[in-house]
Amino acid sequence: FLEVVKKFMPDIVHFQHLGGGLSTSILPAAHRRGLPTVLTLHDFWHMCFRSHLLSTDGQLCSGPDGGLRCIDCYIAQRQTEFALSSVRARVKQLGLWKAIRQLPRFAAFWTMKRLFPIAQTITADLSALGIRDHYMRQLVTSADALLAPSRFLRDFFVQWGVPADQITYFPNGIAPGLRPKPITDSAAHRFGYIGGFHPYKGLKVLIGAFNQLTDVDVTLQIWGAASTPATREYAAQLQSMCRNARVQFAGEFPHSRLDEVLAGLDMLILPSIIYENSPMSILEAFAAGVPVIASNVGGMAELVQHDVNGLLFEMGNQDDLAEKIRFAATHPERIRMYRHNITPPPTSEQIGKSIEALYTDLIKSHQSRRIDRD
Repeated sequence: FLEVVKKFMPDIVHFQHLGGGLSTSILPAAHRRGLPTVLTLHDFWHMCFRSHLLSTDGQLCSGPDGGLRCIDCYIAQRQTEFALSSVRARVKQLGLWKAIRQLPRFAAFWTMKRLFPIAQTITADLSALGIRDHYMRQLVTSADALLAPSRFLRDFFVQWGVPADQITYFPNGIAPGLRPKPITDSAAHRFGYIGGFHPYKGLKVLIGAFNQLTDVDVTLQIWGAASTPATREYAAQLQSMCRNARVQFAGEFPHSRLDEVLAGLDMLILPSIIYENSPMSILEAFAAGVPVIASNVGGMAELVQHDVNGLLFEMGNQDDLAEKIRFAATHPERIRMYRHNITPPPTSEQIGKSIEALYTDLIKSHQSRRIDRD
């Protein structure tokens, strides 16, 4: 990183992420070089080592709580290696788990170590969960400016302890080219999913909903790549549970065909069982004039206004999703109203100009502070 900085000599550094093979040390490294920094918060990785704030039992998490809420996920992730499931069962049997969770965070880690020698081998890791939470909060707040693509995520980070005046809401921009196209006639009402084959994307909820709709004139196209052993296995599970012949696993497509794929849909469905931030699939659908049915949480519920530009259903509830699909299919005038009510998202060019203005202000402010110090 420092070699790139030395060669390129930037006036400002904008970090899109600090994980994914990078290092959290690069942000303070930029500061040591005297450079102003911007960090875009694309997900919850800074507060959740699993990134999605989704617990191992499939429940949404409200935040790390100093690392205490991370303990269950960590132990579940490594219980085979450390054979801790029996220890946790014994803890719960003794009624101590709840008591330990009520202790101050450092006392809780100390108690775990003292009471259960078998867990001592990972005590350092458990303690590191609290340290990680503290370190990440300090790291995030050290950036000169923070950008949040959704108000939901912004509020979540403020609740975590980031000063509200440090985070600016900057929506994602859409590349030019996607435009609403004339609706093509179709005997059936066409629904679609565009995205990855991951359990947290809620595809089992979607398949379960369509299994209830064999009596309705609807079709479903599932677009996405199953290019790894894990995603291929998951896709096979989905296909085996599907009981509706009108569900088509359509495969992947080049991005150049996105407008064509969206033009063939009456509504897009986003059934995620995680919060999501500002899903590009929703923004792209809106840019193409396609209304959306989405889970009623997080950034999805921020973009989709129920019965205005789409429909919201209770996250994870396949019965409710089936009801919403049935409603849309039997009320085509509602779909036309949703299309009419869509506000096109900003373009990447528009957002880019706003970010350039932010860069200019930060550089000037940084230079002014340096002059004052000198």
